[in-house]
Amino acid sequence: MYPNPKGFYAVIDTAFESALVNFFNATTEDGLHRRFDQPYFNENWIEYLPPPVRNIAYFSGTLSWSPVIWPDHPDITWDHWGEFDHFEVFRGNTANFTPNPGNRIATTTGNQLTQLPAGFYKVLAFSETGLSSPDL
Repeated sequence: MYPNPKGFYAVIDTAFESALVNFFNATTEDGLHRRFDQPYFNENWIEYLPPPVRNIAYFSGTLSWSPVIWPDHPDITWDHWGEFDHFEVFRGNTANFTPNPGNRIATTTGNQLTQLPAGFYKVLAFSETGLSSPDL
């Protein structure tokens, strides 16, 4: 069951569940249900892909990002998600660089790094199983 402003509604064993399964099977390479749609709920039965890290900002040597997982749920932060493991921070020379081990500069569980040079940064969230959030 998922919360809804008008109450709760069931997803399991409904046509809606079948539609979701078909959609995610068609949109993932291996057909596994790895997605970032609600890891706070049902975390014991689906391996979730972490959602994108949001509001990444650099100012005067400090890089920070939002501790909130979903903008619509400001009360749910990364530390609420049991499968969250860490963030990896990457630095590149252009805005559209691809994060990889060669340009990773830090691993942290916090949402801020200091004393960094100016540049282009990306932050990815990782689950305990090693899945990473999408690179936006």
